[in-house]
Amino acid sequence: MTPPTFQPLVRSGETESRGGTLKLKRFAVLLCVLALVGAACGGDDKPNVASGGSTTTTAGGASDGCKLDQPIKIVGLAETTGEGAQAVPYYANGWQLGVEKVNAEGGICGQQIDFERLPISPTDNAAAKNSFLSAVDKKADVILGMPNSATVVALAGDVVRAATPIIWFSSPPNAFLGADGSVGSEWGYLIRPRTIATAAAQVDYIVKTLGKKKIGLVCVNQTFGQQGCAAAKPALEAAGATIVDEESHEITDTNLTSKVLALKNAGVDGIVAFTFPNTGVVLFNQMADNGLNVPIMTGAIAGLAMNTKNIKPGAVPNLYGFDDCAPVVESRAKDFAAAYKAKFNGNPAYSAAQAYDSISLVKAAVEKAGSADKAAVAKALGEVQYAGACTDYKADKGHGLAHTVVAETFDATTSLPVVKETVDLPIPAKG
Repeated sequence: MTPPTFQPLVRSGETESRGGTLKLKRFAVLLCVLALVGAACGGDDKPNVASGGSTTTTAGGASDGCKLDQPIKIVGLAETTGEGAQAVPYYANGWQLGVEKVNAEGGICGQQIDFERLPISPTDNAAAKNSFLSAVDKKADVILGMPNSATVVALAGDVVRAATPIIWFSSPPNAFLGADGSVGSEWGYLIRPRTIATAAAQVDYIVKTLGKKKIGLVCVNQTFGQQGCAAAKPALEAAGATIVDEESHEITDTNLTSKVLALKNAGVDGIVAFTFPNTGVVLFNQMADNGLNVPIMTGAIAGLAMNTKNIKPGAVPNLYGFDDCAPVVESRAKDFAAAYKAKFNGNPAYSAAQAYDSISLVKAAVEKAGSADKAAVAKALGEVQYAGACTDYKADKGHGLAHTVVAETFDATTSLPVVKETVDLPIPAKG
């Protein structure tokens, strides 16, 4: 059987914006290997919409006759600061700003949004299910959140039974429609770029750009870590690198010294890590403490860890990330970043921008559907396009909404990201 193939990554050169830069296609072999763990890929289908929060649709625009008898009920599922060990404020803050923006503009179809946030556990699937069912019991018209791959996979069947549109805030490979072993459905859309394609970008950068060949893998013992490392292994081998050590850890670990020393003793010259913010802070700092002076490539965790202000200065030069976007420094997001900082006295992460944008995506879908009918709104989420705070959204066949990531390093003085390049991820033909 002929294996499915991926399109090559498209890279945009060093920039702080997303437009006007010549893009270079590279590394088709790398992405063909990733097809062994992901779905087949086909043509790029990025939306062609203006930046600045404008909305367009693929068929006919919003319904001029959109009227609602009562407000749209949106429930966000995510923890905020103080509610858990992995909790961050960005989801709650982004949703708050998004609701305020849309309501100030007249709401949805003439009604103000009725929004409520519920905490959801990233580690206890039974507790997470209770949170989801509470959202359903509150008669949510649309649900947002579940920022953890394990939760998305575990509750996918409950989403189908609830028959309520949801925008997931994590992107495990098998949550996309058409993917191998898919648990996705017509109700679920994914606001984050694909884990597999992002893993390809991470491997591409550490091997091809940084020139590292003796790689150590670090994998958190959760769905995200397992799927990320599974995607990275064949990609590293195809790129000509050798995996000289692989270390796993638990999401609750507070000391990773033994893992760091094992990597150091194995002679790694670079590390690719799939971990969480709390363990990321520990890992990066203990690398510096133990003289493991090699680049470590992560995903959005790098920026989230830096935002804690707990990363030691000696760890910063070796820290690289591939983030969904970097709103605090990208030019198109300057108004959003300024509004966020003014209200919350801090800088937004990618997840704050996505939470903010998700409210406007719901508005666009309801207006296109012309009613609060859940099936019609779910269908409309697959048809609208939206130019968000720092990325563009348009659903592909697998219900993925976002298709770009940024490579970033960090300024040790300010802790701010420095965007090195933008990568357009391939869009699967099947999901």
